[in-house]
Amino acid sequence: RDFESLFNILILRSETKIRLALVLYVHIMESDFMYRTILYLLITIEGGIPPDDSDFCKLYKKGRPPSAQSKIKVVTRKLKANQCEDLSKIFDEIFDFKIRNAVQHADYIIFDGKSRLKHKGLEEITFEEISMKISKS
Repeated sequence: RDFESLFNILILRSETKIRLALVLYVHIMESDFMYRTILYLLITIEGGIPPDDSDFCKLYKKGRPPSAQSKIKVVTRKLKANQCEDLSKIFDEIFDFKIRNAVQHADYIIFDGKSRLKHKGLEEITFEEISMKISKS
Protein backbone atom coordinates (compact mmCIF):
# COMPACT_ATOMS: atom_id res chain seq x y z
CA ARG A 1 0.00 0.00 0.00
CA ASP A 2 1.17 3.50 -0.66
CA PHE A 3 1.46 6.11 2.04
CA GLU A 4 -1.69 7.99 1.08
CA SER A 5 -3.88 4.87 1.31
CA LEU A 6 -2.43 4.01 4.68
CA PHE A 7 -2.96 7.54 5.97
CA ASN A 8 -6.55 7.62 4.74
CA ILE A 9 -7.39 4.70 7.03
CA LEU A 10 -6.82 7.04 9.96
CA ILE A 11 -9.85 9.04 10.95
CA LEU A 12 -8.29 12.47 11.15
CA ARG A 13 -9.16 15.96 10.02
CA SER A 14 -7.50 16.87 6.73
CA GLU A 15 -5.40 19.54 8.47
CA THR A 16 -4.09 16.96 10.92
CA LYS A 17 -3.21 14.57 8.11
CA ILE A 18 -1.26 17.30 6.32
CA ARG A 19 0.56 18.34 9.50
CA LEU A 20 1.51 14.73 10.31
CA ALA A 21 2.61 14.11 6.73
CA LEU A 22 4.82 17.21 6.76
CA VAL A 23 6.48 16.23 10.04
CA LEU A 24 6.96 12.63 8.89
CA TYR A 25 8.46 13.80 5.60
CA VAL A 26 10.99 16.03 7.35
CA HIS A 27 11.93 13.27 9.82
CA ILE A 28 12.56 10.84 6.97
CA MET A 29 14.68 13.36 5.09
CA GLU A 30 16.66 14.38 8.19
CA SER A 31 17.50 10.86 9.38
CA ASP A 32 21.09 9.70 8.96
CA PHE A 33 20.20 6.08 8.26
CA MET A 34 19.28 6.43 4.59
CA TYR A 35 22.31 8.54 3.70
CA ARG A 36 24.75 6.50 5.79
CA THR A 37 23.48 3.20 4.29
CA ILE A 38 23.88 4.42 0.72
CA LEU A 39 27.32 5.85 1.50
CA TYR A 40 28.52 2.62 3.15
CA LEU A 41 27.22 0.51 0.25
CA LEU A 42 29.14 2.69 -2.19
CA ILE A 43 32.32 2.44 -0.11
CA THR A 44 31.91 -1.35 -0.08
CA ILE A 45 31.37 -1.42 -3.86
CA GLU A 46 34.63 0.50 -4.24
CA GLY A 47 36.35 -2.26 -2.29
CA GLY A 48 36.75 -0.23 0.86
CA ILE A 49 35.66 -0.93 4.38
CA PRO A 50 33.02 1.40 5.79
CA PRO A 51 34.62 3.49 8.53
CA ASP A 52 33.46 3.67 12.11
CA ASP A 53 32.70 7.27 11.37
CA SER A 54 31.55 8.48 7.99
CA ASP A 55 32.21 11.53 5.93
CA PHE A 56 29.28 13.06 7.78
CA CYS A 57 31.38 13.41 10.96
CA LYS A 58 33.58 15.88 9.11
CA LEU A 59 30.51 18.02 8.47
CA TYR A 60 29.79 18.77 12.14
CA LYS A 61 30.21 22.48 12.92
CA LYS A 62 30.75 23.47 16.56
CA GLY A 63 28.91 20.34 17.72
CA ARG A 64 25.96 20.94 15.36
CA PRO A 65 25.08 17.96 13.18
CA PRO A 66 25.20 18.33 9.40
CA SER A 67 22.10 19.30 7.49
CA ALA A 68 20.32 16.88 5.21
CA GLN A 69 21.41 19.05 2.29
CA SER A 70 25.10 18.63 3.16
CA LYS A 71 24.67 14.85 3.61
CA ILE A 72 22.95 14.64 0.23
CA LYS A 73 25.92 16.45 -1.36
CA VAL A 74 28.33 13.85 0.08
CA VAL A 75 26.18 10.94 -1.10
CA THR A 76 25.51 12.35 -4.58
CA ARG A 77 29.21 13.10 -5.06
CA LYS A 78 29.99 9.46 -4.20
CA LEU A 79 27.17 8.21 -6.47
CA LYS A 80 28.51 10.21 -9.39
CA ALA A 81 32.06 8.99 -8.72
CA ASN A 82 30.69 5.43 -9.08
CA GLN A 83 28.81 6.19 -12.32
CA CYS A 84 25.43 6.13 -10.56
CA GLU A 85 24.12 9.48 -11.78
CA ASP A 86 20.58 8.09 -12.16
CA LEU A 87 20.46 7.28 -8.45
CA SER A 88 21.68 10.73 -7.52
CA LYS A 89 18.71 12.21 -9.41
CA ILE A 90 16.35 10.49 -6.98
CA PHE A 91 17.32 13.00 -4.32
CA ASP A 92 16.20 15.82 -6.63
CA GLU A 93 12.78 14.16 -6.84
CA ILE A 94 12.22 13.44 -3.16
CA PHE A 95 14.05 16.14 -1.24
CA ASP A 96 12.34 19.51 -1.23
CA PHE A 97 14.29 22.13 0.70
CA LYS A 98 11.32 24.51 0.72
CA ILE A 99 9.18 21.95 2.56
CA ARG A 100 11.99 21.04 4.92
CA ASN A 101 12.77 24.65 5.81
CA ALA A 102 9.14 25.69 6.18
CA VAL A 103 8.39 22.79 8.55
CA GLN A 104 11.62 23.02 10.54
CA HIS A 105 11.10 26.75 11.06
CA ALA A 106 7.34 26.43 11.66
CA ASP A 107 6.81 28.80 8.76
CA TYR A 108 3.73 27.32 7.13
CA ILE A 109 -0.01 27.40 7.49
CA ILE A 110 -2.66 24.83 6.71
CA PHE A 111 -5.83 26.15 5.16
CA ASP A 112 -8.56 24.61 3.04
CA GLY A 113 -6.91 21.19 2.80
CA LYS A 114 -3.58 22.56 1.63
CA SER A 115 -0.35 23.54 3.26
CA ARG A 116 0.95 26.96 2.40
CA LEU A 117 4.67 27.25 2.82
CA LYS A 118 5.52 30.79 3.81
CA HIS A 119 9.27 30.23 3.97
CA LYS A 120 10.75 32.41 1.22
CA GLY A 121 7.49 32.98 -0.59
CA LEU A 122 4.00 31.56 -0.43
CA GLU A 123 3.64 28.20 -2.12
CA GLU A 124 0.80 25.71 -1.81
CA ILE A 125 1.36 21.99 -1.45
CA THR A 126 -1.39 19.40 -1.16
CA PHE A 127 -1.53 16.28 0.98
CA GLU A 128 -1.28 14.20 -2.20
CA GLU A 129 1.98 15.91 -3.20
CA ILE A 130 3.47 15.41 0.24
CA SER A 131 2.38 11.76 0.39
CA MET A 132 3.92 11.13 -3.05
CA LYS A 133 7.27 12.43 -1.80
CA ILE A 134 7.00 10.27 1.33
CA SER A 135 6.15 7.19 -0.74
CA LYS A 136 9.19 7.76 -2.98
CA SER A 137 11.48 8.19 0.00
